[in-house]
Amino acid sequence: MTDEGGAAGPKDRRTGRRLAAIVFADVAGYTELSSRDEDLALAVIEAFQTLATQAVNEHGGRVVKFLGDGMLAEFGSLDAGVASSHALQKAFSVMEEAMQAQVALRVGVHLGDVVFSEDGDIHGSGVNVASRIEGHAPPSGIVVSDSAYRQLRNRRAYTFSSIGEHALKGVPDPMELYVVLLEGQQPPAPAVRVIKDVAPASSGAGWSFLRWAFGITLTVAVAAYAADVRGVRDAAVQAANMVGISLGATRTAVQPPTFAAVEGGAEVAGPVTLEFTGPVDPASATSSSIQLFGPGDASVPLRVTVRSDARAVSLEPEMPLAYGTRYRIVLSSLLRSASGDAIDLPGGASTIEERLAFSTQPVPEGAPVVLQSSPADGATGVAGNAAIAVTFDQPMDEATVNSTTVAMLDDAGRPVETALACCGETGDRLEVRPAGGLAGGPYTVELGRGLADRDGEFLAQVALAFEVREASVSAPAPTGPGRLTVRVAPSELTSRTILHLDGEAIGQPPLENRTVRESVPHRVEIFATPEVPGGELMRIFDQSVTLRPGETTVLEAAVTPFGSVSIIATPVGEAFIDGQSVGSTPLMRHLVSAGVTHRLEIRPIGDDAATHGIYSVEFTVEPLASEGLGRVTLPPRG
Repeated sequence: MTDEGGAAGPKDRRTGRRLAAIVFADVAGYTELSSRDEDLALAVIEAFQTLATQAVNEHGGRVVKFLGDGMLAEFGSLDAGVASSHALQKAFSVMEEAMQAQVALRVGVHLGDVVFSEDGDIHGSGVNVASRIEGHAPPSGIVVSDSAYRQLRNRRAYTFSSIGEHALKGVPDPMELYVVLLEGQQPPAPAVRVIKDVAPASSGAGWSFLRWAFGITLTVAVAAYAADVRGVRDAAVQAANMVGISLGATRTAVQPPTFAAVEGGAEVAGPVTLEFTGPVDPASATSSSIQLFGPGDASVPLRVTVRSDARAVSLEPEMPLAYGTRYRIVLSSLLRSASGDAIDLPGGASTIEERLAFSTQPVPEGAPVVLQSSPADGATGVAGNAAIAVTFDQPMDEATVNSTTVAMLDDAGRPVETALACCGETGDRLEVRPAGGLAGGPYTVELGRGLADRDGEFLAQVALAFEVREASVSAPAPTGPGRLTVRVAPSELTSRTILHLDGEAIGQPPLENRTVRESVPHRVEIFATPEVPGGELMRIFDQSVTLRPGETTVLEAAVTPFGSVSIIATPVGEAFIDGQSVGSTPLMRHLVSAGVTHRLEIRPIGDDAATHGIYSVEFTVEPLASEGLGRVTLPPRG
């Protein structure tokens, strides 16, 4: 995609031709769904794109693009491509929106040559084959090409069933295709619908009828590839749930936390895992719905990752936890099961903030300790331009020394600008020098939060207090690197942005006191992030900054406000915004600048170009708003 200023956003720069595993997935039944329930169709695509991005990323692949109700992804490993496909199918089968819409997913996997272009897209016959074989997959099934089959056929992890040779458009010779299952996996459940007030059809039409002991009669459409009793019963249970028939389903409950355990408690640098009795809604498992608190109810920043089967969530603190400390996990009502219900809590708690607690390990033998400091802890009468020198009992890892692990605070707890020097010839000395002269009063140097020795052992958190005398002291001329802080304006856009510094993705703003090289230009870019994972970024700020030696600069980045637009078209067409192609419809929450008028065109593709004309409309969006343009029909040609 091209951003509003005409410059391309960040792309995968790998180019050339090479062998790759190509995965093509498509929502079967989407066209019919979009014609009868536009809102549900949009919800299905949004949820599908979230699950697809997660399944591909977890298996080391890359989502190349979303194509309306489809997805194209590439993997360096065929095993990873097949494993990701199974994970996606499993998650999609219990996705609330898919169950409500009664749609299924088809997936095709091919191993072949692919041409990688500079814009991150992929081309070639390998992509064509993957897209063609996907249409031959059974609903909820995965089909692989003969080249993929030859590579996988001797693996114990998989079982295969040939579905015969098929002539594929654009492929010169017929190709034998295979449905691939994990070892011990049942065939995919057939598509199921409950027929009300309809007389039984003849058995020769491919319909079977089951009457269970509880007296419910279901009419089940059985595909030949999966006409096993267990598969039919599972599918019928799913159908019964769709129409509100209870078959003994249980609510999802959370289990006590598990973690990488060491003597005395949880490892301070390891993740904590919550397991559930059923799948959770991956979109609801975030750092807002699952929170970690330490002493004094201080919130601990987390990265929340949902396992591919959605039955476990990994919580990874963004910095090591303190030794010998009790932490608690709080689940809010935002966390939901895959069916949309609240999560049941241990012990039948009546409140939604059940506390799931654990303790970390005590300080281990061999962890680094502070031997001495100058000035000493508790010193008074310290000069305002004095450097604080700290000596450890062993060499420290210089890579862990930064403004997060080493901080100077004034008596109000405000951070003081400092320059850090580590770790000397012996590796055991740290110097903390104020960027300017210190006013009289008490100060504290806090060490910890991830400061480690060269063996990876973390320092227990240490606070060194000292007091500066009232007499003013002229500050020395600043030297060394600069410090850069970047904040987004208006601040309400911060949560939907990502910052790049000199081409490197840093993360969500603000960027606080980042040490940067002095006297050279640094490029600061800020991109709007899509509401649906895997979508394109949009550049909304781009500026070069040069800092003098020792200079501290705060950059208030006035970004371009943005929102998004969604639309469904019949027939499917290629969408253009302000003359720039943005992919095929349906267009799902595509990022655009807010407060200006845009022109959307949908142009028919393929055979539809002979019968349909171009649809166009002008629109505007408000900041952070999502404008839905509804479902449109392309006008007939002439």
